[in-house]
Amino acid sequence: MDSSLYKTIQTSRKLKYSVYHVEPTDASKPTILLVHGFPSSSYDFRHQAAFFKLRGYGILAPDMLGYGASSKPLDAVLYASTAVAQDVVEVVNATAGSGPVVAIGHDWGCRIVSRLANLHTERFLGFAFLAISYMAPNPELSYAQLLAYTAKLAGYELFGYWAFFSEGDADQVIKENYDKFYTAIVAFGPEEIKAHFVGTGALRAWLLDGKPHSLSIPDSLTKEEFGIQKRRFFSTGVAASLNWYKINTSSIDLEDSKTVPKEKYNISKPVFYGACDKEVIGVPALGKGAIQKYCSNATIRDYDSGHWVLWEAKDKLNADLEGWVQTL
Repeated sequence: MDSSLYKTIQTSRKLKYSVYHVEPTDASKPTILLVHGFPSSSYDFRHQAAFFKLRGYGILAPDMLGYGASSKPLDAVLYASTAVAQDVVEVVNATAGSGPVVAIGHDWGCRIVSRLANLHTERFLGFAFLAISYMAPNPELSYAQLLAYTAKLAGYELFGYWAFFSEGDADQVIKENYDKFYTAIVAFGPEEIKAHFVGTGALRAWLLDGKPHSLSIPDSLTKEEFGIQKRRFFSTGVAASLNWYKINTSSIDLEDSKTVPKEKYNISKPVFYGACDKEVIGVPALGKGAIQKYCSNATIRDYDSGHWVLWEAKDKLNADLEGWVQTL
């Protein structure tokens, strides 16, 4: 992604966001907002940005709080989802003005797009969730309760690794094993994720077992892309990005969820859910259940992909997304 197309926007919270921004070249087409998750940057959406840019759409792809060239505060409270959603709206208005915008999220970006749908629905034409489904506010379940509840539904722990990411030395453990960590992020298959990632204590144990990994970069990523992704994540530090997990293992997200009125949980605007058949954490069956419960105008598409559908199934995903956007 062309570095000359990035600009810095400061929000009312005095936080800076580095944003890849392209104006629409076709006045009839909206701007596409691309919201990434962990451990990532706006570069994760390179295929989607290039696809939509070529077709005349505007593009907004921020490095989210804690990543890339954006601010990296260490206070987890600043990562509360409603506050970050407000940041994103301010970024949108500072760049796209009052023009039409479609919000697309991946990973933790889906949490932010969910809060955009809850609290700023009038600003957007529609909301897309990739790999991870719509995430309704959770004003009741503590981390321990959520861990137990979702393990019962899935048959294995989904979020045990959140505890490791919330521990005081997690950033140091990750940095000292950065190649092993990041290769696992993009290369682990479903069974490896279940064995060495999602369960409580599993990822820490695997990173610190003293054994070299034998993982290969998947064919869907070039060595150059893998190197850029890894550098963009590690070169600016790890600690700040882990706050996206700390808000969940503490009471921050729970309390933040209480500020969202319950009548805002249901989404009437158009929704797109990209369900990934090999996704271990964002289990498609559970994701579809959330969409059916809360989203009355939903389009669901299935992909033969793991979590990284942005490049593992980029051609089908891009075509499906544009087909959906054209209906808005």
